[in-house]
Order: sequence, then structure tokens, then C-alpha cells
Amino acid sequence: MPRILTLLVVASLLLTACHKAPPAANQPVSVDTTARLGDGAYLLSSVTVTTPTETSTFNREQMKIYARQRFAYAFFSQRTNSVDAGAGATEWRNGILIETPLANHAGAVSGFRFELDVQPNEQGFDQAINNMRSEDGLSYDLRETWQRISNAASRFDGLWQLQSQQIDGEQRKDAIDEVKMIGGGHYIWFHHYDIDGQQQQHFAYGELEVQPAPTAAVVDTTLQSSYPNRIGQSQALSLSLDAGDRLIETFSRAQSTVTKTYVRL
Repeated sequence: MPRILTLLVVASLLLTACHKAPPAANQPVSVDTTARLGDGAYLLSSVTVTTPTETSTFNREQMKIYARQRFAYAFFSQRTNSVDAGAGATEWRNGILIETPLANHAGAVSGFRFELDVQPNEQGFDQAINNMRSEDGLSYDLRETWQRISNAASRFDGLWQLQSQQIDGEQRKDAIDEVKMIGGGHYIWFHHYDIDGQQQQHFAYGELEVQPAPTAAVVDTTLQSSYPNRIGQSQALSLSLDAGDRLIETFSRAQSTVTKTYVRL
């Protein structure tokens, strides 16, 4: 889902019933929270954008993961020549998927809430968002088709915020803000940091082959990344959950041992 400067407003559903009095004002309204789409990892198949003057369909390499009432997506935008990534919380209300972003490629976000018309199918799902607005003020409708690549689950699934990072036991001094999503046998991460006052933004997504418990062995294979030399590369790493339900990730790089600690977001 691209950056959106205005919130999508979905029309209210009017309830009518013949010969029946309306519910009292203080009576709770029943809400169906049944999920219409299963957790898993999805790849974008096509995007259709309709403006008041034209309709165009195109493809881009983008992944989205849903797991444990969380979501994340990431891709490299050719239009802006920059990383576009985000993550947040999900909930279902009467067949509508509501996404509340918590973070994006530039840092924490708040105050946004998107209501999505999601239509599951055998291959994955179609998603529609109407009345969106681009950064230059153009109104458009968005249609996306997603293909499910896996619904595998693991004990590490969920949305994670980097809490600390050590290299050979020493705390990394330069600050890095990173979010990681695991679900459907895949992962997405995106982070940013500053160099000489300029924010650097990066992302990656790929496959995550998790061995059955109690082993912590995992193989990470990068499918797409803003670090081109990592695409297609596989890396062995260790994942575990500590007593505080924090995710501990350990791997070797450049003859050093890197340990990252994440908390649930």
C-alpha cells in the first residue's frame, strides 16, 4: 500500500427492520470480528490505478505478511526511487479489514486508520481502496491482486521492534530503528539510520525456513532488498524467544557475531 495522505472513509451501513423498535442508545452493537483472510505471506500480482481521466495496470515486486493481528509490507518505489514500507495492527469488523499503521520506513507513525475491502479467493485475495489521494493531490481508486505464497506458521510469527543490537558482545553505539515481521514462512524488515545528518532507509524480504522446536536454527533467503548484493543470498541464523517473549536473533557477519533483541510491536 503506498503512502496515503488522507484517510479512507467507508460509508456507514444503515440498519432497518420493519415493525421493530431501534435498539436503545446504550445497548452495545454486535460486531462480527471473524477474519475473512488467513494469516500468511503474499506477493503482489498486479496493481490497477483509476483516476478521473485514465486507468493503468502495472506490476511491482512487493510482499505483504499478515500474522497475529499484525501486518507489514515493503517494496522499492520506482516512482519516488525510495523505499516504501510499513507495518501495524489489524482487526476485522463486519467483513472489513482495518489496518492501523504503527511504523513506516521513516519511523513511528500514528493517527492513521485504513478500511480495506478484501475479497479472498483460491489464489490469495483482491483488495480495493477508493478515494485515495496522491502527494500531488490527485484522487484515485486502487485495486491490488495478491497471491498467497505460504500460510506456514511458527512460534516467531508477529511484528517486532528492534530493542538492542550487539556486535561481539559490545552494544552498537550508532542508533538504528528497525521493524521486523515474521509470518507465512517469510519475513519483512525495514530500518533507517543517519549518516552525516542524512537518513538512510533500507528494507528486505524473503523466505524463512524455521526448524521444529527445540532447535533455534533458521535459514534466511533474501528475495528482494535495497541492498542489491544480498538478493538471492542465504544465511544461517539462530532465533529464540526468551522468558520475556523477546525475539533473540544471532548470526555471523564479517567474522563478527551479531545479536539483535526485538520486542513485540
